[in-house]
Amino acid sequence: MMFVHKRKPVLYLASTLAEPLWEHTLRGGLTQGELNKLEHFFDVRPLEADQNNEIAPGIVVKPIRTDHIDGKNSYSFLFNGRFFYSADMRFNPGLLEKLVQDGVQTIYHDCQLAGPGEVHATLDELLTLPDSIQSRLWLMHYGDAMEQFEGRTGRMRFIRTGEVQPV
Repeated sequence: MMFVHKRKPVLYLASTLAEPLWEHTLRGGLTQGELNKLEHFFDVRPLEADQNNEIAPGIVVKPIRTDHIDGKNSYSFLFNGRFFYSADMRFNPGLLEKLVQDGVQTIYHDCQLAGPGEVHATLDELLTLPDSIQSRLWLMHYGDAMEQFEGRTGRMRFIRTGEVQPV
């Protein structure tokens, strides 16, 4: 966007992630002379964690701290109190139960289809959730072997590229 269209895209992120995102990920590939800060490339809009942040009329997002990789801050997002996007997170049934109790209707959850879940929830873990949660859960961020797991996801469904799903 910056170089082709001469526009800085809006970047919404938890306020605690701005510095590490620049210092540990983007700085090496983006720095060019005097263009040497995250704000030079993005219209940075920091969001306060565990607080409702109105990002546009009628759109409220609440970053929720979740576990992903030890020693690194990670956040999932609750939109308008009804839609939860897990981003990347380990299995956390307590959080999912609370979200459903608080009125969340749709959950997009990352899912590692096989193997131990070291940084993502596994399908086996998600299958331990009660039907009341599974029925609201759409699986995303899964491996290429998804077809092998068709019919083995309980009440959960796969999100597929190019398809429009309810939120």
